[in-house]
Amino acid sequence: ISASEASTRKFEAVKKRITDHPRRLFLVVHDEAHWQATSANREKYANDPALVHAPNVAILCVSATPYGLVTRNSQIPEGHEVAWFTREADSPYYGLRSFIEKTVELDRSARERTVNVSPLGENLNPGSIYCGKSSSRDISKDPYESMVDARLRREKGADPKQQQQQQPNLVQRARTAALGDEYVAALEHECASSMGDASRMDMDCSASPATRCIVKRLLRFDPSKGERGVLTIIRVPTIQPDGHELYKKLKECCYRLGLHRRLAVLMDANAGPQKTGLLDDLRANHLELVQLKARWEGVPVEEVEISTYSQLLDLPCILILCEKGKMGDTFPASLRFYDLRPRYGNERTSNYTRTAVEQDLGRGFRYVTSAEYEVPTILVGPGLWAHIDPRRSTRDTKSLATEQLHKGLHTSLIPDVQSKMAKRKKANRREVPTSESDLSVYRSTYEAGKGHSDFEREPAELTSRRFLLQGLPQIGKTGAYLHLAGMLRDEIGSSVVLPSGCSLDLDDQEERDELVTDSEYPVHAVLAAQAFTPLRPRPGKYGDPGDERLWEHYVLNKKSTPLAGQPAPGAASGDGGAEQRSVIPMVTSYAHSRIRWRELDYEPRELARDLEGVDSFDITFEPGKYGPNKIEVEESGTLFIPRAKGNALFAYNDGVPVLSTLRKGSLHFPIFQVSSGRAEKGLLDLSTTMEHRPYAQIVCVKRSELDDYREAWPGLVFFALPEAAERRGAGAARFYAQLLARQLCPGPFPFFAMIDDNVFAWERVTLAAPGRGAVLQNTTWWKVFSHFQDSEFVNGDFRKIAMVGFYKLNGWNRSYAA
Repeated sequence: ISASEASTRKFEAVKKRITDHPRRLFLVVHDEAHWQATSANREKYANDPALVHAPNVAILCVSATPYGLVTRNSQIPEGHEVAWFTREADSPYYGLRSFIEKTVELDRSARERTVNVSPLGENLNPGSIYCGKSSSRDISKDPYESMVDARLRREKGADPKQQQQQQPNLVQRARTAALGDEYVAALEHECASSMGDASRMDMDCSASPATRCIVKRLLRFDPSKGERGVLTIIRVPTIQPDGHELYKKLKECCYRLGLHRRLAVLMDANAGPQKTGLLDDLRANHLELVQLKARWEGVPVEEVEISTYSQLLDLPCILILCEKGKMGDTFPASLRFYDLRPRYGNERTSNYTRTAVEQDLGRGFRYVTSAEYEVPTILVGPGLWAHIDPRRSTRDTKSLATEQLHKGLHTSLIPDVQSKMAKRKKANRREVPTSESDLSVYRSTYEAGKGHSDFEREPAELTSRRFLLQGLPQIGKTGAYLHLAGMLRDEIGSSVVLPSGCSLDLDDQEERDELVTDSEYPVHAVLAAQAFTPLRPRPGKYGDPGDERLWEHYVLNKKSTPLAGQPAPGAASGDGGAEQRSVIPMVTSYAHSRIRWRELDYEPRELARDLEGVDSFDITFEPGKYGPNKIEVEESGTLFIPRAKGNALFAYNDGVPVLSTLRKGSLHFPIFQVSSGRAEKGLLDLSTTMEHRPYAQIVCVKRSELDDYREAWPGLVFFALPEAAERRGAGAARFYAQLLARQLCPGPFPFFAMIDDNVFAWERVTLAAPGRGAVLQNTTWWKVFSHFQDSEFVNGDFRKIAMVGFYKLNGWNRSYAA
């Protein structure tokens, strides 16, 4: 099921609850409301007529940059706006005003100083905005900006300023590539300095002083002296090519210099609410840092959890944030440098918008409640600082100490892109907001653009029950509206006086026919009490099983050739379609094929050829009846085990291998995969998605294909199927794998997993309250499989259940608690 389909279903469930419970108040919170206010959503979600016209629904729009929502066509009554701006002098909130005041103060000190002036960018002062100049009177050019100009001239031979106006994407790519070269040069220079390499130390470092300052602070990390690491964020415009190329360049540099044990290079290339893959990357490439975090937290390594940015606290990291990343997420207090130079350069063009700039800068804002952590330094190009700097006159300089800024982003930048907001024809084009919190001018001078959901609407056409909360970035808007919901609940539940004979519906539990338990594992007694109502099978690679012609052709007549007029088996599903996704393997929780590793020019260390050699064992299957199947004569296959894995995963009783994976931190049962004709394309590398934990994986292949598979995957355990499997299909291979599992699996834990070779990823389903749908989140195979070896479940109902199955994602429709 696609993410859009899942969202639609959840929203339809909400609409049904609103209709079914007309006496219940529903508060609909539209967070980051500016983002999805597009023409495609004109009648959807927060603009759905079923919501906006329902008398029991209040809609609260929340945004730090709601400018597109307050045009002449706004559906929010002007009196329903709440602007949450704080006088930062009286608050621990450190926002744009505080950054400006600190930067202006440093500039004033630098201009008044006549001796001992620090070199450009040598000290990136906390809580300031660095723009490549030591002061406003500095006419020298930042080395980084010079490097960008040189790169642009080499690539196109044109004037860099002309390119900045005509080809902004080309400029941003050049800025990203130049910054990558800068960080590599600074890392190499610092390593040479620390090792006393005189030949390298005497050479001039091509990196700018600002980048060298960042790298010095990153590499100063020494936990033995009680020092903690810092986080550096590099904001790049696109995932491909900017993000991937920068990630690969910095990751390879860290490995080459041996820095991967003390400095993590991470990338968040996903814009959705999940799937960061941070822990996957750390376990795969920076395990020493995960072990260090485990010691800090006093937990085993396998219990370390890093699923949000804030959990990167104190780890030395370079985090590459692509596109919009995760809007509204909170970064850890150890964020020290926020590098926006690839995105905002030296140009002073009209391409910037107030919405985009404030959203970007806002990620560096925070509450300062302790002196333990320094406020970050934000790095931008001189062109953007010219828009931020409020000093246009003596009055403007004095206004820094007052409540509002008279000049700044709100006066120098257009509020949003023209497709969202367009100037009215008769409007005064010089009219700008008088202060940061002034939204009235946008109502009088702008109208919604063609790409906005309010386009050509009449003011407040939809509802009078719509409200707007505008709050500064990272000021706590999420906590505010959650607190509001709690206040409404408490007020309605305890203080409302109802007319005689009326009752207030506060019960969220919808009536359902299903039996429910709150256990996170299947409960045998509940399952046994339910009627078995199998779903009608869906069309598969052989076509629709409900088609009698197909049933007769494939099942009754046992034909293997396609029926006339039908596609060949497997044509519908494709050949490893998941491989078409563009991913950086070390950042994902996916399984990978050999051909994918080669395309990405990466050799996983877990799959290197075993220098100790490979042992082979003949496995015999006795004649007899095995369930509905039968073996007429003795058959045998061969198990091939690389010695390094054999010593770690197997024990040997009289020369016969038996799995010994019951120790803590390992997977207690083997994973069998059957594969045929897919040595290069089969998704057989599970190392990343198994979080590099100890696990036994056995790939079952036909004997005639064994050499191809062993050549492609020299580090895997293979089972060459009996000769009888040569002329049979996947079902026979799975049957022999089951017989092999009976011999290999130890008595205390007689379970095994059977997975196809085209399973790309797993989604975890989190069940919400009944009637509210479910949430799908990407997860690793380790989390899926280790879930079923919890001692409480294993010693309880697990042994009463013959088989646990999983839905294919494209066949998932509804989830119930079992």
